[in-house]
Amino acid sequence: MQEETITPEAVLEKVRQRLGALEGNAERAVAEALAILNEPRQTLQQQAAEKFVGVNVSVAQYVAWSPEERFQYLDNAEEANTDWIERQFQELNAAWMMVIDGQVVAHNADFQKLLREHEFDALCEKHGKYPFVFFSPRLFLIEEATGWHTTYDPADSYPAIKVNLRDEQGELTL
Repeated sequence: MQEETITPEAVLEKVRQRLGALEGNAERAVAEALAILNEPRQTLQQQAAEKFVGVNVSVAQYVAWSPEERFQYLDNAEEANTDWIERQFQELNAAWMMVIDGQVVAHNADFQKLLREHEFDALCEKHGKYPFVFFSPRLFLIEEATGWHTTYDPADSYPAIKVNLRDEQGELTL
């Protein structure tokens, strides 16, 4: 059975039909009463939208999966939580984040400060789970976030990005 939604205007019209013209603050009082009645429903809907949906698996399970299964695991979580993820990126001003049990456990506004391998391993060990890892879509807006460089043809140019390769021994910028 589907719940029928009635607009505040329709309720006001029915009240007018039963009681006649509303005087003073009566119309406003009815509108406020309707708003109060709708608050719990809206709050529950908001709370449901604010929760992360997904279950983190153990590191052993994640490692045992094929690359396709790993991709599907992360992609399903991203699709199921699009609004939540977007809100977190905005609130945290993050370029990347890691989520375990519906909580952001690591994030940073600088993509260059992504956890190093030993830090990532320590995070997994601490929680006993493999995190969902998300990257802000703004990282992939090449034309918006990079400089343009001309080619031999002065009327032609292309976007270029700087790439930093880093490991425990050092860093190389290209």
